[in-house]
Amino acid sequence: MELKNLQEQVKFYIALLTTKYAQMPDIKTTLFTVWSGGNDVIYYTEDDTPITAQKMCDNIATAVTTLYNAGGRYFIVPNLPPLGDKPNYRGTKYEAKANGLVNAYNPLLQTRLSLLRSQLTGITIVAFDAHQVFKAVLMDPKTYKLTNVTNTAFIPNHDPSESYGSVVANPDVYLFWDDTHPTRVGHAIIAQVLEIVVAATFGSQLGLGNQPTSTLLLAGSQ
Repeated sequence: MELKNLQEQVKFYIALLTTKYAQMPDIKTTLFTVWSGGNDVIYYTEDDTPITAQKMCDNIATAVTTLYNAGGRYFIVPNLPPLGDKPNYRGTKYEAKANGLVNAYNPLLQTRLSLLRSQLTGITIVAFDAHQVFKAVLMDPKTYKLTNVTNTAFIPNHDPSESYGSVVANPDVYLFWDDTHPTRVGHAIIAQVLEIVVAATFGSQLGLGNQPTSTLLLAGSQ
């Protein structure tokens, strides 16, 4: 089954809550991560697919509100990293275009999340600054034991008669696995910072009292 965008993922998840034998965790104690907009930036940057920062914020707000109305109360909403700095955009005409949309979106998202907190009684929304994390790594990779934040660890082979590609000798010193996604070390850096943020909000022992006891990541475009 192909779920093309964020709203379809939310709709499918909510349908599962009442599906026999689905054995879904209690939505009231589920911690949702709603991370969307990255593909919107890429489609806009490369293909001029129509999208605005405001529309991207509206998509996040719709997803969070829909989940809230279904019983969800705990949310992590990351902003977007500097996508213009990913390997295939850096130093090209796409760099400024991608970062321009990201820089317009992130402050709007922060404002919209504040509004949701005031409108939706009992909700907890953690705004995670993924942009700052990536900027810190890009500016000082040695601190994170990385030596390459500009190239990809996976080298694709575009010849269909050959293998898919190759991997550099030590991918764990690279930030990017491919032109868009981090390596396992890049993901670990994000996770370590996020763990601190989550612990500060919910306490170090999740699952106690009214704290979230399960997690669900919803990601995509629009």
